[in-house]
Amino acid sequence: LCGILDKCQQYVWAELLWLGEWKLTREEHAGIVDAICAGDVALAGERARAHVRASRENILRLLQAKSDYQGFFAKAS
Repeated sequence: LCGILDKCQQYVWAELLWLGEWKLTREEHAGIVDAICAGDVALAGERARAHVRASRENILRLLQAKSDYQGFFAKAS
């Protein structure tokens, strides 16, 4: 059960930290698709790279928040 709880907590953290970001993510994906459909390879690549960089930052933020949370409870016990 602990493994299942750990996996579920990943989604809870993502929801809490990225609550306002889902709209932006959809817009980024739409921008990438629009550039591809327009045949603008350079723009599609630029938008995809920017999206991946932003995703990386969000993942790092998630991992830091999780680490801070675990550290807080480790000190409290």
